[in-house]
Amino acid sequence: MKSRAVGPGRRLLLLLLLVLRAAYVRGAPRPRRYTPDWRSLDARPLPDWFDKAKFGVFVHWGVFSVPAWGSEWFWWHWKGEGLPQYEQFMSDNYPPGFSYADFGPQFTARFFHPEAWADLFQAAGAKYVVLTTKHHEGFTNWPSPVSWNWNSKDVGPHRDLVGELGKALRKRNIRYGLYHSLLEWFHPLYLLDKKNGFKTQYFVRAKTMPELYDLVNRSMPRALCWAWQSSLGFHCFFSLQELVQTVSLGGNYLLNIGPTKDGLIVPIFQERLLAVGKWLNINGEAIYASKPWRIQLERNTTSVW
Repeated sequence: MKSRAVGPGRRLLLLLLLVLRAAYVRGAPRPRRYTPDWRSLDARPLPDWFDKAKFGVFVHWGVFSVPAWGSEWFWWHWKGEGLPQYEQFMSDNYPPGFSYADFGPQFTARFFHPEAWADLFQAAGAKYVVLTTKHHEGFTNWPSPVSWNWNSKDVGPHRDLVGELGKALRKRNIRYGLYHSLLEWFHPLYLLDKKNGFKTQYFVRAKTMPELYDLVNRSMPRALCWAWQSSLGFHCFFSLQELVQTVSLGGNYLLNIGPTKDGLIVPIFQERLLAVGKWLNINGEAIYASKPWRIQLERNTTSVW
């Protein structure tokens, strides 16, 4: 289980779409339009619900859950960097000529029950849940129209994983967030743009933008960008002290879990989540919707900012 303490964003490298259930209100004022510069983007107010939520669950789940070794960066470490330990892992566990695409059919999600997941996250006290819709490998957890034969509807589960989980969470009034990568390590058009020093936008026009529009419009969301930053850390442990520290500095605590390729949340993850929920049932008054007293103390010696 990895923990991530989330504070205000800096340099935008990845896109995290926090997808809410949007309601169309007749006669509502037009939303403010923002321009692609930091001054404009930084002027966007933090949503009130997010400022009050304080605790959420991040779910990293995809084709990388099949080898379940290293991290979601498996393909890059194996083929992009050629790290010897990844070469050895493949040699020890898979036949010669086995490709990353061959992992796809093994990502079955056959035990994925979105209602059970949602019940668990609710019991954990999570006010929002974030699911990976697509990581840098390019596999999408919904039937993307521009990811032919490399999405969860065409390959593996043959299900719309993003849609199913969202439906279950919204029944419980849990906010739904979507993590979405803007790049794909080995997509031919991305590699072409990279070769051109990113002075061309073949990948952006043919893949990134159509896919982004489909994801957003399919969920009828309000969308928020989130950044990759030092406060998004990777740890193999979780501590309530870190949760309390994050909240005391005005931040949000996003706890990461990694289900199996079959869609199971293993018992130790369930135990930890339920333990957090039990603690929050007693101490939640000091966590949810809390604000620092007088001043918000921040030092660059902590992982929270």
